[in-house]
Amino acid sequence: KFLSGEANDQERVLRAMSKDMILRCDKTGKLLFSTKEAEEHAEAFGLGQAPSFSEVSVEEKVWVCTETKKACFSVEEMEKYKRRDPEAKTWEEKTVAYLAEQNKLRLQRLDIKNQFMMTVNQKMLNAMEVKGCDLVKATHALRAVGNSSSAEALKWYESNEAPEYYRVPEEFEAVAHVAAAEPAEPVPEEPDERKPGDPNPEEIVANLKMEMVEELVAMGFPKLRAEKAVHFTDNNGVDHAVNWLSEHENDADIDLPIKKPKPAPPAEPAKPKLSPEEAAAKAAELQKQLREKREKEEREAELLREKNRIEGTRLALETAKRLEEEEKLRAAQQRDREKREHEKHKAEVKEKLRQDYIERFGCEPPPEPEEKVEEKSKKDQAAFWVGKMKKDYKDSNRAGLETCLKTLRIYIENVMNSPNEPKFRKVPTTGKAWTNRIAPIAEGPKDLMKVLDFHDVGDAMAMEDNKAVDGFACGQAIKFIDLVLRQL
Repeated sequence: KFLSGEANDQERVLRAMSKDMILRCDKTGKLLFSTKEAEEHAEAFGLGQAPSFSEVSVEEKVWVCTETKKACFSVEEMEKYKRRDPEAKTWEEKTVAYLAEQNKLRLQRLDIKNQFMMTVNQKMLNAMEVKGCDLVKATHALRAVGNSSSAEALKWYESNEAPEYYRVPEEFEAVAHVAAAEPAEPVPEEPDERKPGDPNPEEIVANLKMEMVEELVAMGFPKLRAEKAVHFTDNNGVDHAVNWLSEHENDADIDLPIKKPKPAPPAEPAKPKLSPEEAAAKAAELQKQLREKREKEEREAELLREKNRIEGTRLALETAKRLEEEEKLRAAQQRDREKREHEKHKAEVKEKLRQDYIERFGCEPPPEPEEKVEEKSKKDQAAFWVGKMKKDYKDSNRAGLETCLKTLRIYIENVMNSPNEPKFRKVPTTGKAWTNRIAPIAEGPKDLMKVLDFHDVGDAMAMEDNKAVDGFACGQAIKFIDLVLRQL
């Protein structure tokens, strides 16, 4: 409820945290010992899922596992954990005050570790961290080589494997404990006495690769800037130095020499503790920022989902269309293969019959009488005239043939679907439609329509009033026209 809209719960949580009281997350059971921990814990859940918190007394009993350090707040919870983790065998009865003390010691150790790492050059330490080095051991290495360079420290790191180098030195911990007990006096900031034109400190210049500096100077960079670039890129190459110069060319102190190195940076002053009013204001601001951030992320996610949905739909439609076209192409190719195989088989049978005749009678068989088109079935007649139009005009007037067949298909489909409509039973042959779209194909169109019971009456192709439309013949004609159109 830390980030919820319930003002009473929020005020209670903030008031408790401002007094350094301990809170427990009702959802996860985690103990929170500071305002920062509670804010981070609530932010991890996100808006709409923020957990509620309960105040915990320091006298409340807990059971701590010796092997896993797990803390349980009841015997039932402890028994459940034992069943989940067989290694949890030994338990000690403690209080929340004990857990708070352990957390305090953990934070102190972390603070001591941070203070220890601050005693070396942070730029070199970061460079070693990028290379996968343990930070504590890397700090030992830099202290051993006197912060000379990360390369020397890396050599020391690889050649020393003693376990104590992975821990903060005991003498440093002792000094840190004393420093923590005694408040340090503020260190006055030293005045910046650097002036443009002053050279860089000799102890810094002595550790630079001068050939890199000379190469940068030859490129036109001032010597002071070149030395600074090589120093801040840790002698890692001219390319890195040039990039550093490009990024820092507008810095206010770009033409000032490097500050003389110090043994260790001054400790940061402790942040003042927030008052209840300041804590409430900070929590409200955090709530607002988190809500705005989450709303922005949700809007961006919704836009991305919609974009992906549209793209997915487009791809699916394109794929379906492509598959349909491929299927049509395969069907047409299959029909062509079957037709060729039929013609081939027919020719083979005819040749075999001719050879048999010659063998029996010693001469060529008499020529077969040609079957007249009019004597064929309407289906075969329609196929003949559509095929003849294709054969005669596919090379000489392909576009005109395609236009003619499409127009004939419309006429035939109209009379098939509406056989009693007078305007569909009579097709004018003197109008623009026939003259421009059908007349360029001289032989075939009228013959095809005659097969479908149309008659040439001079200015039109008309069907007798009492004549029924042959739907089967019309359907077969449309089928043959579609086949030729696909081939075209």
